[in-house]
Amino acid sequence: PASHPTGVAIFNGTQDAQRPYDGFPGWFLSVDDAATFWASHNQTAASPQIDELRDSGRVIERTRYGSDGEAQVVKHKVMGGGHEWFDLNLDGANLDETIWSFFAQHDRDGGR
Repeated sequence: PASHPTGVAIFNGTQDAQRPYDGFPGWFLSVDDAATFWASHNQTAASPQIDELRDSGRVIERTRYGSDGEAQVVKHKVMGGGHEWFDLNLDGANLDETIWSFFAQHDRDGGR
């Protein structure tokens, strides 16, 4: 892993056959385990904030580890989503804007 805290944004569908949400034993961690790994690496709060969002009939569970000013880990679990670029509107922003906003708050050296 990185040698310093690193902001991580995860968007994964629960029905993704290419990168299964539950992982491939011995090959890929589950998405939940990967998020927990990065949260531990970043030494963020042990109790994440979990929100349920809805967009166009889709349910998205957003889990945030850390707070403003920290290298956050934010996981978006798209219920029923596959392996795709999600057409989502989260808090008034499309997926591109959501990702840009997240990474604009984190630099590649872990600080901000």
